[in-house]
Amino acid sequence: PGWATMALLFAADRMDHVESEIEPFVVGGGVVLSDRYDASSLAYQSVSSGAASKDAVEWIRSLNRYVRRPELTIVLDVPPEIASERRLQRGEAAQLYDQSETQRALAEFYRDLARHMPADRVVVVDGSGAVTDVQDRVWKVYEQAFPG
Repeated sequence: PGWATMALLFAADRMDHVESEIEPFVVGGGVVLSDRYDASSLAYQSVSSGAASKDAVEWIRSLNRYVRRPELTIVLDVPPEIASERRLQRGEAAQLYDQSETQRALAEFYRDLARHMPADRVVVVDGSGAVTDVQDRVWKVYEQAFPG
């Protein structure tokens, strides 16, 4: 499928997930942490469109306009070479978006995510180094965003 079809499919799946699982959990007092949300659609589908054009980004944002907004989005900034090495170490099969040039374009898009999501709180965190170091950096951002 093309990038627009993928954007529609991901938006529909996300809306279903929000309505059936996230909203009821939050209403019940729960806190949701997600490793993917509409920012990944903005990045992956707009990069797949050939150029992360403003029109593609706006259209993808419009598809996701009714989903609950995250209170905080943390972007782990990892150089594509390190990300590729980590994927190889996990022994996972290559996925649709694992090509080097695509990964470089995605990394650039994510570094600039706040510009594409101006109403959201987006913080970019250095994702290189030891897991414990990255974990400490993420925790500091979380504590600053949600003190107490």
